[in-house]
Amino acid sequence: MGAAEDRLRRTREVADVVAARRCAAAITWLDLVVARLAVGSCRILVAAAHAADNQSKWSEPGSGAVPEREAS
Repeated sequence: MGAAEDRLRRTREVADVVAARRCAAAITWLDLVVARLAVGSCRILVAAAHAADNQSKWSEPGSGAVPEREAS
């Protein structure tokens, strides 16, 4: 997309320059989407690790903790 934007920007036609600006805006928007997805996936991984850590505390033998299924 960057190469296409560069080609459009080098022409002297107004329509091509407008298209290049729109292309640049789309590239910026996609970069933001990628960043948001990366942050979201990190949060999911942290939450999964935290849940796994809490689960392992419940399943340790001799910990004295009563799992939920036996408590009710």
